[in-house]
Amino acid sequence: MLAGRGKVLVGIGVFLLTFGFSMINFFLITFGLFTILSAVISLPIFDLKINIDNLKVSRELSKKKIFQDDFIHVKVKIRNRGKKRFDFVEIQDTFPREYFNCVIGEPFISTRIDGKKTLEFSYILKPKLRGEFYLGPIELSVKDRLEFNNEKREVPDSYTKLIIYPPYGDIRKMEALRGRSVGRMFGAHRSVQVGTGTEFHGIRQYQFGDEFRKINWKATARTGNIMVREFEMEKNINVLIVLDASSTMGAGEQLNTKLEFSIRAAMVLCKVALEHRDNIGAVILQNNPKEKKRDPIKKLETGGGNQMMFKFLDFIATTRALGSKSLAVWMDSLVKRLRKRHLIILLSDMEAPHEDINLMYKKARARSHELLIISPFSPWFEVFGREMTAAERGIAEAISEEMMQHILEARQKARSFGIPLISVGPDNIIERTINEYLKAKQKGKAQL
Repeated sequence: MLAGRGKVLVGIGVFLLTFGFSMINFFLITFGLFTILSAVISLPIFDLKINIDNLKVSRELSKKKIFQDDFIHVKVKIRNRGKKRFDFVEIQDTFPREYFNCVIGEPFISTRIDGKKTLEFSYILKPKLRGEFYLGPIELSVKDRLEFNNEKREVPDSYTKLIIYPPYGDIRKMEALRGRSVGRMFGAHRSVQVGTGTEFHGIRQYQFGDEFRKINWKATARTGNIMVREFEMEKNINVLIVLDASSTMGAGEQLNTKLEFSIRAAMVLCKVALEHRDNIGAVILQNNPKEKKRDPIKKLETGGGNQMMFKFLDFIATTRALGSKSLAVWMDSLVKRLRKRHLIILLSDMEAPHEDINLMYKKARARSHELLIISPFSPWFEVFGREMTAAERGIAEAISEEMMQHILEARQKARSFGIPLISVGPDNIIERTINEYLKAKQKGKAQL
């Protein structure tokens, strides 16, 4: 294919040929024909000399799964498998610039490469958003020495999938706050049961069947009755984090939506629950309009262990706000699938009719599950980080009053079912979520 200079040469030849015929100038006609033929003949010569298939281009990533506040080191390698030299090679790696910033280096190189040699270049990306994205394709261009001809192609199989987790900074900040594990910064909240643990609980009078080794002889001598020591052990609970991923949860600035903050709170909650050795699970509730036959409940089975955090991150990383909200239907379908009692922590803006909300309460309590609702208050999220005019502030206040009345009615009905409903904003959603979980744990809700 003719490159820029080749096309210019052909254009000049056509001009000279046309001008020569009009002026009946055989020199211009001859020179124009020579110019055109030079450009055209160079094409097959270029194709014979250059075999672009000898160039192998590949991409390597430092990580394929990273947190939103981390960096990706991208390395592109070019290997000439043939013996002939390529005088002019251009490699352009592409990535979605609306989702990534290139902070160091450039995803482009223009160079020459000798036979049997390998070159490489690299650059560093920083994600802007959480989710699933693809790098690619890689575009390869080869030109001749005079840049009359070139050959372009897209490198086959040059797409690389990336999973971007929520920012780890929320956990890192809390760990740095007191220099200890996340679960300890909110105080000692434990669900305990008197039994065969190792921590001393108290002294009581001897009962038939008590082990003799638990007799406290000093207390027995002091009271005149046989007294035994009691110990306590911490009880684990089943925690199910439920995310409402309907379209209303996506309102607000792209990085400050209710869903984004809910996912960040869910990630920290997962970390804290695992530190307390609780079993953790997750559910995403969504009526996807593009997949009407798809199950609206996407579930990560409850479990624990070292790998559970990464399973949880993989599960929530690609969630997007889509579709309508069906709280009662979702809850009814969910609780029927749970074989054991759970502490269900629902993160939802509760923007649904009161009839639907009340029915959801009944469905949750009918099967003896403990329900805790963390409700991101919409107006606080939609104005977060924005500069507003006086008119916009007035509209926001009016909407805020209407929404607050809706939440107050939902909270009053929830109280009659013994269900806490906590309204939160972007500044306190993580802290309140963790505190409410620890309170529920201290009360021994949903124990195994």
